[in-house]
Amino acid sequence: MDKVAQTGIVRRIKGSSAEIEITRGTACGGQCSSCSGGCAGTGIIVSLHNGVGAKVGDIVRIESRASSVVGSALVVYLLPIVMMILGMTFGRAIMQKIYPSVSTDIAGLVFGFGALLIFYYVLKTLDRRLFANKKQPVISKILNR
Repeated sequence: MDKVAQTGIVRRIKGSSAEIEITRGTACGGQCSSCSGGCAGTGIIVSLHNGVGAKVGDIVRIESRASSVVGSALVVYLLPIVMMILGMTFGRAIMQKIYPSVSTDIAGLVFGFGALLIFYYVLKTLDRRLFANKKQPVISKILNR
């Protein structure tokens, strides 16, 4: 499957963009009262180019490339963990050589969180440049007016 599709409701129009509320799925498939899991099916708001002429209240289909979704998930979820582990590993090794009397566990923890913070700062700073080439999600179709 090359595309990932979701359904959303247009909440507001701003110039050539539409703010769309996409309902998050729940683990129980919407039967929350029967599973007592305590999950909340709240939605998220995204702003996309309104190339189909959607109006407030329209139910629309949003499509994005599956590779973009997987790539974004890797950058947001996997790379921070890798950076933290690398920071902890190298932090312990460096501190053990420079200051042998300092606890390497605490040094590893500090370096790990430091690497994580640096990663998020760099990601935030380069966000527009890194993802400018990626195909952004688009409103592909108006499903219901």
